[in-house]
Amino acid sequence: MSEPVYITGNTGSNKPLSRYYNTRILVSLDNKAVQESWIRELIGDADDDIYYQIPPEFEFRPDLISEDVYGTPWLYWIVSFKNGLVDAFAECYIGRKLRIPSYQRVLSQIIRYK
Repeated sequence: MSEPVYITGNTGSNKPLSRYYNTRILVSLDNKAVQESWIRELIGDADDDIYYQIPPEFEFRPDLISEDVYGTPWLYWIVSFKNGLVDAFAECYIGRKLRIPSYQRVLSQIIRYK
């Protein structure tokens, strides 16, 4: 992508738990657009992280893992980012061990970043 030109304002999602909430769309000089997203480095390791082994009923379903841990499927992208999953649905196989940030820390990061 060529050097981006920023479109200002909230052009992303209006859902506060979305990784696109309150973000901008970046448009290059060659007219290609990408949605801005959270910075992955914001979610480092902490003592209150949850260690989670994927059970059979949640295979290929990061949204259900998010629902199980956080009470909402909307934070599946946190699980993906934290564990370096490129294709979260394919990489969530039975028995895989994940490190998941605590809900309280995720909320504090969302508030701090936004």
